[in-house]
Amino acid sequence: MPKSTTTTPAQEPEINEVDGDPIFHADEEEGEDHE
Repeated sequence: MPKSTTTTPAQEPEINEVDGDPIFHADEEEGEDHE
């Protein structure tokens, strides 16, 4: 949650981070499922 507050003032970088955030989460979840 603290990350969102830090990205609040920076909307431009927020979009980029959000785009990469979901991708990483999906990879981690898949890896755990495979294990």
